[in-house]
Amino acid sequence: MKTRLLLLLIGSILLLIPKLNFGQAPTLGTTSGFALFTAVGAFTNDGASYVTGDIGTNVGEFTGFPPGTVVGEIHVADPVSVQAAIDVDVAYSALFATTCDVVIGTTLGNGQVLSPNVYCLGAASTLTGDLILDGQDNPDALFIIKIDGALSTSTYSNVILINSASLCNVYWQINGFFDLGENATFSGTVIANGAITLLEGSSLSGRGLSRGGAIALHNNVVTIGSLPEAATITAEGATTFCEGESVTISGNIDGTWNTGATTASITVSASGDYYVTNTNGCGSVTSNHIIVTVNPLPTAATITADGATAFCEGESVTLSGNINGIWSTGATTASITVSASGDYYVTNTNDCGTVTSNHIIVSTDVPPIASIITAGGETTFCEGARVKLYGNIGGVWNTGATTDSIIVSVSGDYYVTNSNSCGSVTSNHIIVTVNPLPVASIITAGGETTFCEGANVILSGNVGGVWNTGATTASITVTTSGDYFVINTNNCGTVTSNHIVVTVNPLPVASVITADGSTTFCEGENVMLSGNVGGVWNTGETTASITVAESGDYFVTNANDCGSATSNHILVTVNPLPDATTGSDNAICVGNSVTLGASPISGHTYLWIPATGLSSAVIANPVASPVVTTTYTLTETVTATACQNSNAVTVTVNTAPFITVEPSDQTACVGSSVSFTITATGTDLTYQWSKGSVILTDGENISGSNAATLVINPVTLSDTASNYHVTITGICSPDVTSIDVSLIVNAAPVISTVVCVGGSVSFSATATGGTDLTYQWRKGSVNLVNGGNISGATSATLIINPVTLSDVSPNYNVVINGVCEIYENSINISLIVNPLPTPAITGLSSVCLGTTGVVYTTESSMTGYNWTISPGGTITSGSGTNAITVSWETEGNQSVSVNYSNDLGCDALTPYVFYVNVENVPTAAGTISGSASVCVGTTGNVYSIPAIANATSYLWTVPTGATIVSGDGTNAITVDFSTTASSGIIAVNGLNNCGNGPVSPVFEVVLNLIPATPVITQISDTLISNSSLGNQWYLDGVAISGATAMQLVVSYTGSYYVVVTVNECSSSPSNTILVQTVSVAENGVNNTFDVYPNPNNGLFTIKVATVDPSKVNIEILNSLGELQWKQEKISVNGTFTRTVDFTGAPAGVYMVVLNNKETSITRKILIVK
Repeated sequence: MKTRLLLLLIGSILLLIPKLNFGQAPTLGTTSGFALFTAVGAFTNDGASYVTGDIGTNVGEFTGFPPGTVVGEIHVADPVSVQAAIDVDVAYSALFATTCDVVIGTTLGNGQVLSPNVYCLGAASTLTGDLILDGQDNPDALFIIKIDGALSTSTYSNVILINSASLCNVYWQINGFFDLGENATFSGTVIANGAITLLEGSSLSGRGLSRGGAIALHNNVVTIGSLPEAATITAEGATTFCEGESVTISGNIDGTWNTGATTASITVSASGDYYVTNTNGCGSVTSNHIIVTVNPLPTAATITADGATAFCEGESVTLSGNINGIWSTGATTASITVSASGDYYVTNTNDCGTVTSNHIIVSTDVPPIASIITAGGETTFCEGARVKLYGNIGGVWNTGATTDSIIVSVSGDYYVTNSNSCGSVTSNHIIVTVNPLPVASIITAGGETTFCEGANVILSGNVGGVWNTGATTASITVTTSGDYFVINTNNCGTVTSNHIVVTVNPLPVASVITADGSTTFCEGENVMLSGNVGGVWNTGETTASITVAESGDYFVTNANDCGSATSNHILVTVNPLPDATTGSDNAICVGNSVTLGASPISGHTYLWIPATGLSSAVIANPVASPVVTTTYTLTETVTATACQNSNAVTVTVNTAPFITVEPSDQTACVGSSVSFTITATGTDLTYQWSKGSVILTDGENISGSNAATLVINPVTLSDTASNYHVTITGICSPDVTSIDVSLIVNAAPVISTVVCVGGSVSFSATATGGTDLTYQWRKGSVNLVNGGNISGATSATLIINPVTLSDVSPNYNVVINGVCEIYENSINISLIVNPLPTPAITGLSSVCLGTTGVVYTTESSMTGYNWTISPGGTITSGSGTNAITVSWETEGNQSVSVNYSNDLGCDALTPYVFYVNVENVPTAAGTISGSASVCVGTTGNVYSIPAIANATSYLWTVPTGATIVSGDGTNAITVDFSTTASSGIIAVNGLNNCGNGPVSPVFEVVLNLIPATPVITQISDTLISNSSLGNQWYLDGVAISGATAMQLVVSYTGSYYVVVTVNECSSSPSNTILVQTVSVAENGVNNTFDVYPNPNNGLFTIKVATVDPSKVNIEILNSLGELQWKQEKISVNGTFTRTVDFTGAPAGVYMVVLNNKETSITRKILIVK
């Protein structure tokens, strides 16, 4: 029981250590710097192998570099190789002695996943497909794989490291040889007790070390695993600076800044410790550190007043809130007491600049002076007129207006009140009297103003006026149409009331209608009704007359708004026609009959024409038995109404088939033409010729098998028979069959010649007994002519070369003539032409490089198979048969061809060629081009790489929150980044049917946030942004040059806003503030005063414009009120400008003051360095 508890305790402890490493990495000694080394054995290379790390052998021949390339040193039988031979033996022994934790089978890969451990395989092993080593997010995870025998990997196999697994912590102890398959990739340090062979195109990331065995390379890439080199970073300026400034730190080479950036340099604007980390599969190293200190800008004070800031002379107010600043009066106390008008504020300054508090404007007043007002015309007038009152000086009219004059159109008492904080006074009063215009009456109707003749309406509403009828009563009664209104008059004029129009409508008049004929008739006839005058027929028509063809009551209605009147009525009766039903057309055979018509109707009479063949001509449904086709017409009459109708029906009489002339026996020679003919009568006859029981069909030498004449052309021996006959069928029974007739075929002797398509054949004739013989070779009865493949057509020897299938014929012959005109016709000679075989190949037309066992087949049951293949492949089996097996070793366009003979002994004219495209996996992807720093929410970002050789598609990976909107699967994509997108990696690799190519170098995209929308506020003539960085001020939508500080002193009237840009990402525009600047003229001087640009770098222009000639003084004060520059008694008549150079002055706020004897005005400017 105690033992069980102890085991449970140990198990629980192990579960609490999920990433425990088993075993211990061996000490590699001097071999740690070798990518490839053998203690005893030859070291060879063929091809353009590329090795990063040292290579060599202690005992053995060394060849192959060049053409191979090594980034490192080569050691052959030198002191380094002697020590390396000792160290590789020590490392192998250490791994051999390591205790196994897990024993696994000798077949590795096919998606197998191994976690950190010591694994043992008890015999020679193989690796196929992918073997995945999972570091479980522990970069120190150790993998030791011990194989008691050799290890071979298959073509395109892979060792894949995931979840922080490091190739520097993967060890393979192999007690035998190590073969790395073609195009395979392998990771880790291999220490083998035998030869190490890297087959064509394979790659090793790590080391290949052998105690005793040759090392052979074949176009390979070998890269030793080691820690990356630490970066050395430097600052391009001071690392201590003010808020709003920055410094660029450079020196990153393929590492990652602790800010997350991967660029070669970063620009820093915040305090912190900055460094770079370089990482690879073997670990991470950190650069030197740079400390950045950012000092804050000064903080502006917020000042307040303990009472009103506008008061009368002799009073005062206390302003408070100064914290370590200087009041605009020069005081440094926390508060000051103010009794004079002015603009008061506090300036705070430190090494990073100067800021100004809010401003408080203090004003003092003297008792007001009463205005004296006057009228610009009569103050008594009619409504609609007006008078202008003058004399307000800085006061308020009792109407609320503040203008110096007002226009009055309403009766009342008018005056001005002048007020300030020291009291109020009232001007003289002006009484205005406005007499009213006459008031127009408003008249109304006591009912409808449109009515019928005989009615009336009462109009009311006259107040003191006269109706246009002359009446003066308050109301009148109206019975006639007209326009009615009231006129009101007084001393200010005459007005007319509203108008009421009265309309009196007449009553309607009824129409009188008549018919132009009888109102009772048969269906199909009609009658015209007339007499409508301005009315509507009850059919809906409005014409003067209508034509009626249906039974009904017809009349006209005349109507208007005063009612309706109906005309006299006319009744129309329409009697229907009888149906005169004959039935459908019929077809009968001779001797048969059919019933026509339908059941009789009482009160109807019937008449059929003609009567021939009918059982009766005066009944509704007679039986028809005509001997020829006849059309019968039925006339049906309704006795009561005399209405009648007629229809016709046709009875078609058909006859049965009858043979009038039988076919006769025939005799013919082979190759001639023969025919059998029959003559017959009957309706719609069809024919079917037969040879005994075999029904003949048109085709080959048969035509007319379904006609009265059967033709056989050309006749062959197989056409011989004694039972040719024809069966005739018609619409009427019975069918008839002819007598059997014979065909006797006489055959001529046949001489046959056999040849293959494309061969040559000749026919010769020898003739005697004549002079001046001529020859004419024929094919059947067709004379041959020289040309094409024919020669000798008029000589003793006919030659056909080359022979084609169209030359086949059983009746080649020659006609020979002499002087005596007695000719001789030779016997027929048969030419048989055997077809050539037409080879074809089936198999894969697109394969991957290195594929073996590819089968290509052609037609079976042939002889003399002859296969050939292009130099890029090898026939591994099947030569001389109809199926071969091929291995493809070279990429590009390849081919397979075959030729053979058929069973007739004919060879194909040319071999058949089958083209094969041998593809390799895509090459490594190049460097990605595109923006490495983008703003969240941006769209249309294009990333691309050069085209990848062998790639048919491209696989892109983008950061979280990014979407590929176009180009996916190509070498250029367009990416949209959402507002929640994160910084991350963009990567791409090529794809084709043979697999995935290597992934592109890492391309990191930094996603920058859009700054928050800034908010600006105004204090006097200064605008302030709530953002301390990235400001750009705008005036009326145009960026102000150099205006990038947190504050802006304004000099011009207009709409101001700010946009904040950080890391090239811009915010939305801030709120807009409309600033109205105050000019000298607005303070009582007919001058304007501008200073620009503002802000500036110390070089600015002062502009003064005057209406009248005057003398002015200009002063420039610093923020403490100290005089920095002055120019007095400047004569200005029009416009004066002066450029001032203050570039040597410190940055800060300055006051430019314009004054003369009457007043002064101050403009603030901001000098920025």
